[in-house]
Amino acid sequence: MPLGGNAEVASVSADLDRKCGLKGCASFVVPATTCLDLVRDFGLPDVLKVDIEGLDSACVASLARDAAARPRYVLIEDRGALDALVGLGYARFKLQAGYSVARAAVARGALGGHPWEVINAVTGRVDWSGAGAVRRFAPDGAADLYAALPDPGPAEAAFLARAPPPIDPSRIFDDPT
Repeated sequence: MPLGGNAEVASVSADLDRKCGLKGCASFVVPATTCLDLVRDFGLPDVLKVDIEGLDSACVASLARDAAARPRYVLIEDRGALDALVGLGYARFKLQAGYSVARAAVARGALGGHPWEVINAVTGRVDWSGAGAVRRFAPDGAADLYAALPDPGPAEAAFLARAPPPIDPSRIFDDPT
């Protein structure tokens, strides 16, 4: 963790100085757990947002040990986890346009930035893509991976029934700042 500057940067990566160009980092020992243990201890969430700076795939791998511990939606920064998510039964994917969930492009009429309301950078619409389309797509901007189990939940189905209009795909990586 940096001793000054961007206090939001933290990682379990031993090479954080090199990776982020930071100087004067300090190490801290903190307790750790697995995503599976969190689900077992606190219950199965509908949406799991994973941002573990270098260990996102380890979270997904821990979920493989219990088929009942799979949230309907997983939002993850590590697109390298795509194959592991497919192996866990996730079949619908989106790439989020924008640097963060707070800046994700969402459909007109969105009520809260739920995964099903986020514009898919692959298509420019709220629809989901298959894993192959995500593998072929190489955006210029940052894009987190959204994964969903095959069947939409009731809230997603109700939203999709309203059929939000598509947006201009050339604008999905615009940064308003």
